[in-house]
Amino acid sequence: MQGEGRRGVAIVTAMGVESLGLSRALQTGAWHRRSRRGWREGLLGTCPVVLATCGVGERAAGRFAGMLLEEYEPRLVVLTGASGGVAPFVRVGDLVVGESVCRVQGLEVTDRFPTDPELLDLVAEAAAMARFRPIGPRLPRVVAANVGTVDHFVRHRELAEQLARDHGILAMEMEAAAIAEACRGWSVPFLTVRAITDVIGSRWQWLPKVLNYARVQRNAEWLVYALVQRLSEET
Repeated sequence: MQGEGRRGVAIVTAMGVESLGLSRALQTGAWHRRSRRGWREGLLGTCPVVLATCGVGERAAGRFAGMLLEEYEPRLVVLTGASGGVAPFVRVGDLVVGESVCRVQGLEVTDRFPTDPELLDLVAEAAAMARFRPIGPRLPRVVAANVGTVDHFVRHRELAEQLARDHGILAMEMEAAAIAEACRGWSVPFLTVRAITDVIGSRWQWLPKVLNYARVQRNAEWLVYALVQRLSEET
């Protein structure tokens, strides 16, 4: 992967609640909180990381990503958090690892940011190490697919299914394209791991999100944590 000489991993979420588990696991020592910047530095295992909160939407994410890349100089940026999924390909609780991030307008993909294949291989190895919790009667699946970035919440099942058929997009969110674009400009590898908290267009779409949000998101954090440990073993 590119970026091997950089010093740590930046783990970004749109909201602080999406990294609570990682925040608790962050080891004390030579780290400090930069409240103005919205991040904390420390260690996850033996790997230096920064936990960063970028805000919701592409505008906030892109502005924050540029600042983070310039000041922290990470070797890798990982974006995680909740997203809507497309039935029948994924279910609530599944984790979608972005093979590519697609900027979506209507039914069209206007830009695409592919993920380094070597990084995807490491994620697959990390998934075998992660200690996932069941969501209902089943353990989550880790699905490699495209992630779509939109500028609004998607509620129409037909639209989501069309994007899945035409572009392989199985998870919809609002930040990844802006951060991926910034990372491309800095030649820094980027990955997104999205936790499916609701299925787009399903009846009572909001209810599974309310009931399962914390457990679903913690599983995404476990996967990110396991990935960081694999990176530590390689350096």
